[in-house]
Amino acid sequence: MLNKIKVIGEFLPPEIKERDNKDGERKEKIIYFNLKVPRPNNNSETILRCLATKQEVVEKIEQGIAEKDIIEVQGYLRNEIKGRQIIINVREINKLNISFEQIDRKNSNYLRLIGKIITNIDSQNDNQGKINFRISVPREVGSQKFSDKSSIPPLYFCVVDEEKVAGILAKVKEQLKEHDIILLEGSLQTKIVVNKIWKDGEEKTEISRPSHIIVQAFTLIDSDLTSNFYSLAGFPRVIGETKLKVIDFTKPREDKKVDNQEKY
Repeated sequence: MLNKIKVIGEFLPPEIKERDNKDGERKEKIIYFNLKVPRPNNNSETILRCLATKQEVVEKIEQGIAEKDIIEVQGYLRNEIKGRQIIINVREINKLNISFEQIDRKNSNYLRLIGKIITNIDSQNDNQGKINFRISVPREVGSQKFSDKSSIPPLYFCVVDEEKVAGILAKVKEQLKEHDIILLEGSLQTKIVVNKIWKDGEEKTEISRPSHIIVQAFTLIDSDLTSNFYSLAGFPRVIGETKLKVIDFTKPREDKKVDNQEKY
């Protein structure tokens, strides 16, 4: 299923860890790093969390990428095990010979997902030109075993913000509803939330980094409800010719001969 993102930003100090490889025979390196990325809708930045598990990418980082380099990463989204941060699983990485100021804000943070809306959009209150919904996106790799809780498709939190993307809010409320399957286009953003909590009799600071997708465009594909069949007229379709084979029932049936072979 479609789940991909391309981001350009500044490489921040990495964190190198080790894990067992798939065969469990040896250790392999994985690299976590943050990417400072310009926001497409204003002159600020967002910090995106990235993970490199593909060994070719790990080697490329170790051999040729340094702190503050401007890089382009391509990969797919995955949820953090704990918390609400979305991580980019990096599959391709390239160093760019440009400065941070030369990054094209409008095209430096772009994702595409195909998934199902699982939020009742009609019940969402228009809070100062903004509504939220969640989208369920089948995993990009591996088999789907819905009996296994660990294989349940991840959910991503989406924000429709009229202030950031003009004209999108009315279209979403008018055309989309729960159970719709859509191709979603947007950008990934993460914010830092600082909370004061009481723990062990004293006040402590708790920092979380929830992520969300800013919806920039969508294409309504269909619905998973059997009562809804949306028109596919807007999609390029390749259609084969259905052939009708006429059977003459007046002729005796010809039984197909099957060779009898012993199984050992």
